[in-house]
Amino acid sequence: MKQTYRVSFFKQLTDSYGHSVDAWQGCVEVRAPDRERAVAEARHRFAELKDVGVWSLRADYEEVELLAGRRRGVRQPSRAPSGNVQPTLGA
Repeated sequence: MKQTYRVSFFKQLTDSYGHSVDAWQGCVEVRAPDRERAVAEARHRFAELKDVGVWSLRADYEEVELLAGRRRGVRQPSRAPSGNVQPTLGA
């Protein structure tokens, strides 16, 4: 059974004070049977929308939210790093 996912893409930037800032780059809604396939399809669509060959040229990570099949009023985000970004501690 396919469910609807919203995949939001973010780029990690540094402001003029040296603080890390997560800049929203866009989002894609996809229908897929599971989270992994939703992320793969969203990455492909995001790359097409941004007119690049690889999605990671425009974003560092994505957050996935299950839209269909969720309990009313409950958000289920999860962060999936692209693999080329190291997590940072503190702000």
